[in-house]
Amino acid sequence: MGIGDSGDEFSEQAFRAMVDMLRDASRWARGSHGQSKHRMKSAWKAAQGKVRDLVLGEGEDPRAQPGDVVLWACGKDEIGKIKDVCTDMEIECKPGKRRSSGLTPILLPANAKLEGIDAGDMFNPLDRSDERIVSLEEEFNHEAATERLAAMAAAEAMREEADALFKNIEFAPNGEWNSQLTFTTLPFDREATFLGQCLEKAGVGYRIAERAEEHVVIEFDARQTPLVETMVEGLAEKTDMMEMNWSRFPDWKRDMRMAKISMWLRQERGAQVVNLTVPRHRDAELFSSAMNRVGVASTIVGEESESKRKIIAVDAADLMAHDADIEAFMDGELIEQHVIDVLEGRKVLPGLPAPDSPPVTTGPASLTRAEKIEVPSARRERSRFALKRKATPETDERRARDVARRVNNPQKRTIERSKTVETSPRTSRSGR
Repeated sequence: MGIGDSGDEFSEQAFRAMVDMLRDASRWARGSHGQSKHRMKSAWKAAQGKVRDLVLGEGEDPRAQPGDVVLWACGKDEIGKIKDVCTDMEIECKPGKRRSSGLTPILLPANAKLEGIDAGDMFNPLDRSDERIVSLEEEFNHEAATERLAAMAAAEAMREEADALFKNIEFAPNGEWNSQLTFTTLPFDREATFLGQCLEKAGVGYRIAERAEEHVVIEFDARQTPLVETMVEGLAEKTDMMEMNWSRFPDWKRDMRMAKISMWLRQERGAQVVNLTVPRHRDAELFSSAMNRVGVASTIVGEESESKRKIIAVDAADLMAHDADIEAFMDGELIEQHVIDVLEGRKVLPGLPAPDSPPVTTGPASLTRAEKIEVPSARRERSRFALKRKATPETDERRARDVARRVNNPQKRTIERSKTVETSPRTSRSGR
C-alpha cells in the first residue's frame, strides 16, 4: 500500500513534509559553502560565453595555404610545447600575432616542394600522417584552444566571485587536512597540465601526489573545496573539448564528500553542528527519525523563542558525508515505507523536550560551536502524534501477515492435530 491509497490525508501531508525537509537538508549539504556558489557559477558561464563570442569574430589565420596546418595556443607554455615538437621533427614553425581574445595562431607550412634536411634544405616537409602532428592537431585545434581559453577565463572570473574564506589560502603539501582528487589523463596530457592551469587561475594551490599510467591524484587544501567543486562542474558539464567529461573524474562523489568533511572540520569557526528548524513537533519527529535512519546524527533540542519553530541539531559532517544516502532514501520507496511505519507505530521516534524546558533562542539554519552531538538514547514506544489508522483491506491484510509470521511451526502442527481429532467423531456421527 502506498501513501494516500486509503485516502489518508494526514499520512500524505506527513510524507510531503518529510520529503521537503530532506531536500532542504540535502541542498544545505551541497551548498554548505554559502551563497557564493551561485555567483561563482554565473561568473563562470558569463566568462565562457564572452570568450567564445570574441574568438568567433576573429576568423582564421590569413597566412594559411592549402596543405598547411594552423595550431592555436593559449599561452607561452603551449607555444613552447608546439615549438619543441617542430624542432624535434625539424619542420618549420611560424607563431603569429597574439589575438585580442588571447589566442595565438601558429602556422606549420606544408613545404611540399622541399626534399628535407638530408637533401640540404632548411626544413623537412610537413608529414600530416605523423603521430606527433596528429596529436598536435587534436590538442591545439581552434575549437579545443577556444574552450581551454574560455575555461581559464571562467576559472579566474569564478575566483573573483568566491567568498574571501576560500581565497588566498596558502597550500601546504602533505598537510593534515588536505584532500585529493582523482583525474584520468589522456595520452597527450599525462601531467594534467590543462586542469592544473585552471586550478591556478581559480587560485587553488595543489600538487600531483600520485602518478599512474592513466591517472593522477591531485592534492589540494580542503578549505578550497568550493572552488574545486564549482570549477570541475563547469569543465565537465559545459566544456566540450579534450574529452573533459565526468568519466575523467571516476571518484568524483567520494572525493568531494571527503573534501567537504575535511573542509567543515577545518573551518576557523570550529562549528560542527547545524541547527535546522521545522514548523511543528510532528515534523520535527519525522525529520529527526529520517536523519537517524540514513546515518546522520540528529536530535530535537527545543524551539525558537519568537516563531516557536522546532529546532533540530544535525551533525554537519554526517550530513555532508551522507548526502548521497539521503538522495537514495528519497528517490526510492524507503521514505514512503518509513512514513507508514512511523504513523502505524512500528518505528520508534526520538522524544521531544519536556514542555517546561526553556526555549532555545538560536536562529534558523544557524551554526553553533556545540560539540559533536550524539543520537539521544531516550526513546518512546509510540509517538503521541502517530495516527490511529482506519481499518482498510490493505491494513487488515498486512496485520494478518504479521500475525502469521509470529505463529511458529509447533503451534501450527498442534492446531492441525486438534482439528483432525475433532473432525473424526463428527464424521462417525453423521454416518450413523
